[in-house]
Amino acid sequence: MLDELLKLIKDAGSLHGRLVLVVGQDARARSEVLAGSAGQLGATVLPLGIQLAHRAASLARRQRPLQAGGLLRDVVDTAFPGASVAVLDRTEVLFDRSLKLDALDALKRLAHARTVVAAWPGELRNGRLLYAPASHPEHCDHAVAGFLVHEIT
Repeated sequence: MLDELLKLIKDAGSLHGRLVLVVGQDARARSEVLAGSAGQLGATVLPLGIQLAHRAASLARRQRPLQAGGLLRDVVDTAFPGASVAVLDRTEVLFDRSLKLDALDALKRLAHARTVVAAWPGELRNGRLLYAPASHPEHCDHAVAGFLVHEIT
């Protein structure tokens, strides 16, 4: 399983949008796979939720959605200065409605500057990337296009 992910990460380096999503609902399994890949790559894993929430907390509530994209980029750039690969775990914060981010779009934007390997805390079903049930306010449903997916089953 780890070898498959490492191959995807290598393949992503030649794409315009260098995003690899590690998809699965089991947070522990996602974290283990991300840690294993980071170890093989000589990288670290950034617990994104903690870092982004900490930075966002310093802003007034009405400023958070206006600055969320920039905060995200700053957090990643600070954690991975000059690195060719960023490994992101605990990405649930990207779905927080108060930030008004499109989680997938935000990750794709990050993947223009470097290869981004990120946890997707949802599922892959019928070629669609899902997060939360359709009735949930944070529900997302995206076609798999412009990025690579490593599914944990």
